[in-house]
Amino acid sequence: EHREFEWPVATVAEEARQMRNRDLQPKVLNGRITWEDWDRQYTYIRTLIGENPTAAPQVLVQNFLDNFANLQWPEGVLRQEIIQLAGELLPPTRAGHIDWSRCPAQRDFVRARLRANGYQAANAVNSFFTQFPRLRWSRTLLTAEIEFMV
Repeated sequence: EHREFEWPVATVAEEARQMRNRDLQPKVLNGRITWEDWDRQYTYIRTLIGENPTAAPQVLVQNFLDNFANLQWPEGVLRQEIIQLAGELLPPTRAGHIDWSRCPAQRDFVRARLRANGYQAANAVNSFFTQFPRLRWSRTLLTAEIEFMV
């Protein structure tokens, strides 16, 4: 038996623990989670944000951590990521209405669709979600806002 290296059992065990933890934690780059190895979790968190647009970030963090209890994600990083994703996915609102001045591309698209399809709100809503599939805006809120435009 050739024994070139003898590693203390404690060192090997610690290295194995650290490697396992690295596999259970997301990579963070510039304060943002890089989601490339976490498709299921990314889909889950986007859906969670979309279905609970008014939930406090901490509630969403706890829901995520409860659902993925085997992962060891830092709560602070996850909370910040949820806030960032919500800002990207949810419409900016003011007094319960979409603040169209803060999302001019979406506003202009909706106006163009309304003109093109005879001011039918349902068609504009469906076209909106086809055009902007990453957004998780509330269909109910968007429909109400578009009907208000008409």
